[in-house]
Amino acid sequence: MDGWMDGWMSNDLYSHLYPTSVKIPQLYCLPKVHKGVPFRPIVDYTASTGYNTSRFLADILAALFGKSQYSVKYSKQLVAELSSFRLN
Repeated sequence: MDGWMDGWMSNDLYSHLYPTSVKIPQLYCLPKVHKGVPFRPIVDYTASTGYNTSRFLADILAALFGKSQYSVKYSKQLVAELSSFRLN
């Protein structure tokens, strides 16, 4: 059974989330001049098959998990918080 037929999803949302693209994600690399590894791999997912569904789910999950007292935004923040943590 499809969600839009059951009434929990609108036809517009169903049409937006339904994958219609046949484009696969594209991989390319950017140079890293100041690091030991010469390239940084980048995956362009924006026009690929599941992008709309992924974006939709990411927005929902960000609202649920992005504002927790247990989440960290930067690795430096994590290091600062763990530096005061002691194991017995």
